[in-house]
Amino acid sequence: MHYRNLLALMHDVAAAILVWMAAYWLRFNLEIPPMYIDGMLKTMMLAVPIQAVAFWRFGLYRGIWRYASVSDLQRILLAVSLAISVVAALLFMSGLQNLVPRTVLILDPLLLVLAMGG
Repeated sequence: MHYRNLLALMHDVAAAILVWMAAYWLRFNLEIPPMYIDGMLKTMMLAVPIQAVAFWRFGLYRGIWRYASVSDLQRILLAVSLAISVVAALLFMSGLQNLVPRTVLILDPLLLVLAMGG
């Protein structure tokens, strides 16, 4: 793996972490209640690795970003969609769905596409 690809992966993982927190922050009108902070951190430890694997498997780090195109944006959309679907399914199957407000599962992919594709 080339160091530029590793830097891009690290950027996207950092973006996924920040976006997960931002989705909670926006959901609760810029002030996260203390009882949701622990749940946010627990579920972030589940969501971010799944998102990172999806980014890697969809080949987001194979191309040369100087020549980014619509197909790269499509891969980002597919990777983010698959990742949030898997996260939602795992939250439901593990019984952790009460820790994550449904609006977070809507805001997270929207913000993540903006952070990665912007």
